[in-house]
Amino acid sequence: MIRSILLLLIAFCIVPRFAAGQNLVFNGGFDEPNICTEYHAKCSPLGWFYVYATGPGWGYTPGINNSPYAIELFTARKKDATRSFWQTMLSEPVVPGQEYVAQIDIKAEKGMPNLEDIGVVLTDKMRFAIYANYRVPDEYVSFADASITKLGNNWYRLSKTCSFEDSFQVLVIGNFSPKRNLDILKERKSKDDYLVTTIDNFSFTKAGQPGVGAVTQVASGNNALKDSLYNIKDRHRGLHELANKKTILPVERRSESNPERLVTDTLVIPDIAFAFDSYDLNDRPSLVRQLQPLVRGKITKIIVEGFTDSAGSVGYNDTLSTRRAGTVASLLTSEFPIVKYVTESKGSGISTKYDDDGKNRRVEIIIYREPD
Repeated sequence: MIRSILLLLIAFCIVPRFAAGQNLVFNGGFDEPNICTEYHAKCSPLGWFYVYATGPGWGYTPGINNSPYAIELFTARKKDATRSFWQTMLSEPVVPGQEYVAQIDIKAEKGMPNLEDIGVVLTDKMRFAIYANYRVPDEYVSFADASITKLGNNWYRLSKTCSFEDSFQVLVIGNFSPKRNLDILKERKSKDDYLVTTIDNFSFTKAGQPGVGAVTQVASGNNALKDSLYNIKDRHRGLHELANKKTILPVERRSESNPERLVTDTLVIPDIAFAFDSYDLNDRPSLVRQLQPLVRGKITKIIVEGFTDSAGSVGYNDTLSTRRAGTVASLLTSEFPIVKYVTESKGSGISTKYDDDGKNRRVEIIIYREPD
């Protein structure tokens, strides 16, 4: 059994009635390749990331299904008990109770495709594992009872209507069957030490919306998020560090912005928010609630800066202010991963800005964004 944690609450899924409307998946046809920074290779689709952030990549294959690219997934693998999972962010979070139609093309090597080999999970943030345990979630959108349309050349289109209890935005595709890999290989009488599922043309739409609803229709309406996802080129060594941090942040890098056009919000965190003589926060949920209305719009930069009063040595205060700023920045990027690549933290040591030492002991969060 593959292990690790995927947080999710998925309600129920039923057989679809129709599939129409705007596709919420960027690059759902997988035809726009990403050129990775590490190998300068077309090893993944733009906006998509594999869970196992290792090696030069495998499974992004050209010239399949009469389209530029398709994805091959390890359904089960004996060698290291892993499977392939790919993840992306929808153009908007799902609305609890709203019905959605998930549609995907799948290739069958012989006869009908095995519908247990593919499923979808919605969760709160992207995660990576480095040949680590990645736990299969207990609940997921299974295509086992999906409607099936034969397309030709051993390709089939699966369609499934589903709804969710939580407003998640990260979508993961893979084999989420609770069966052990070895049991799957044994049931299929596989002569190899692995099974592969080939997929193409994935769409995720609101059920009942007017429109053509073609599976290759490109998502629109959130160009800032699309640019953020597309601007992350790392897929291997660059994600290795992020994997150790258990989270990823699809955010655009923006080094050049017109400062005259930027608007700012500032949140000052007082000394009382921290434990005495410590960089541990006393009330993390309260701080998150204060940040929620500020983390919005097209954010270009966030600076988290720590300060202390004049008591104690300069070296001690430099260290304490740096650690407090780092604690707040870590909270900010873990709760709002979309701002990870634009967040900086620093300690500025002793502050004499105020006559009141209590005000000098603080952490300031300055958020720069382009005007609405």
